[in-house]
Formats: sequence, C-alpha cells, structure tokens
Amino acid sequence: MGVMRATWSPTNLKLSRQFFFLPAALKRLGKLGGFDVYHGHVYASGMIALALGRMLGGKVVTMVHGSYYPIWGEIANSRIEAEAYRLAEREVATSLALWGDAQLHTASYFAKMVEGWGVPRRKLRVIESGVDTERFSPNVKPTWRPGCCPHVLLSARRLVRKNGLEYLLMAMPSIRRRWKAHLVVAGDGPEMGRLRALASKLGVGEHVTFLGLVGNEEIPGLLSACDVAVVPSLIEAPGIFLLEAMASGRAVVASRVGSIPEVVDGKNGLLVGARRPEEIADAVDYLLSNPEERERMGRRAREAVERKYTIEAFAKRVLDAYVSI
Repeated sequence: MGVMRATWSPTNLKLSRQFFFLPAALKRLGKLGGFDVYHGHVYASGMIALALGRMLGGKVVTMVHGSYYPIWGEIANSRIEAEAYRLAEREVATSLALWGDAQLHTASYFAKMVEGWGVPRRKLRVIESGVDTERFSPNVKPTWRPGCCPHVLLSARRLVRKNGLEYLLMAMPSIRRRWKAHLVVAGDGPEMGRLRALASKLGVGEHVTFLGLVGNEEIPGLLSACDVAVVPSLIEAPGIFLLEAMASGRAVVASRVGSIPEVVDGKNGLLVGARRPEEIADAVDYLLSNPEERERMGRRAREAVERKYTIEAFAKRVLDAYVSI
C-alpha cells in the first residue's frame, strides 16, 4: 500500500494549506488503483478521494471532523476572511457530499448544516469518534504532576482561538482564590505567546504550566495525573481529548457547544457556557469540593465511552457505512 504523507506545522494549520499537496497526491496515488473505496478525511484528501474514485471506478467516502463554520466570524482575522472561509467551506462540503457516495460526520451539528444546504439526508451519516480504552484508562500510572499544588487541572489542546483556552485562563484567578490549583496546558499553536501573556496579566502565570507540543504517548499519563480535565471550546465535534479524558475516568468540564452535549450529560461531566469563565470556575469549584461526586462522574464517563465511543465501535460504524454504499 502507498501512503501519502503531508507536511504539517503545529503552529500554522490553515484551511488553505490542506490543498497544497493535491497535485502531487493525485499523481502518486493515481498509479495505485484497484480499490473498492476511496476514503478522504477533511477537504483536501476528500477531493483526492473523489477524483481517484471517479477516474478509477471506486466508491467515494469523505469524512468531515466538525467545522469552524459557526464561529468563523470570531476567529478569522477579518470579516472578509471569515466570509471567504464560510463560502469556501460551504461549497467544498456540499460538493464532496453531492458528488461522492457518502459523507461521514463526527459532528452532528455540521451534518445538519450540510443537509440544510441542500444535500440529501441519505448521503450523510454521523459517525461518532472513538478512542483506545486500553491506552486511556483509569489504571494508567500518572507520569507527571506539579508538586506545588494538591489539585491539578489539565487541558490538552491545540492553542488556537476556537479551543477557548483564554476563557479557562480567565477562570484561574477565581479558582485560585478558592483552591491551591495548578493548570497544565499541553499543546502548541499560534496562540501560545498571547496565552502566556494573558496568564501573566491575570496574575496566574506561576500557576499555569505550558508544556508545549506533547507526544500522544504522554497524554494518558497526564490525564491520570489530573483531577479535572477542562474543554473550554467555542465549537467542538466533540474532540478526541474529551473522549480520552472520559475514558481515563476523569471528571470533565466542557463547553455546551457543537456535539459536546451529546456526550456529556451532566452526570458524566459538567457542561458550561462557552466564553463563560465564571461558569468554568464554579464547575471546577464544585468538582474539587465534592471528591466523591467527582469520582462518580469519572466512572460514569468511562462507562459512557465503553458503551459507545471505543475505537472498535468507531471502526464498525465506518465499515457499516462502506457496506451500505
């Protein structure tokens, strides 16, 4: 099997960059042929899958892992840029769905949007993500924990605007007034400098550790070391980190946005308003004040993942989609 690898910068992931390698990919992969299904993730590889499937006679499946469409106006650099991204995303998403055989979505909110843009429902399927429940488990040994504080919060996110880390930082002064808590941020991205400066400005710089880019193999140990995992996103599919935290038996505090409420129900984790630092602080305070309830939520979170969000269940959902076309 041939594998096409695209270069990726952890500090500069843009929608436009996804299309940079299209010509080379088509040239190389077009020589392989002989496949029954061409499956492309996100837009650029979806276009490759569509072109190859139509040229070589296979079925075409594209997969969309959520969308920034609802918040482009907030995270783009200008109104013109936001409108350009909205137009491009709407056109590409609908074209891939209409011309392909099936479009899989890990986020129901965006599947509904694409349907509203004129794509027949039969073309769309919601395929919930899954995680490795052996790798992410309450039994994993903690690998690192700051020795300064008895309570640790963790957020493992790309440092981009849509992930809402600034609102978690804004919650830290209130959290620190109530608890000797330390926030660990695992991840890198273009917002790193701004977030560091914000932490210092808020007077919590010494109570926040920015680990930078962390290998996937380190995340299970970090999750086992934390008391609460926080997902302060402005939009979410839901993300893999949320499912990894739940699989690890951690109590989670997550924004009530996108498809997160389909996973977090108030019993296996707490939902808060997006862009609401005070709600984040109150939710963290509740969990730290009630360790038994925090543990119960963690157990329920693990059970929820085991029921529906394992990597095996995800693979079966994808295979079922293949068979259906």
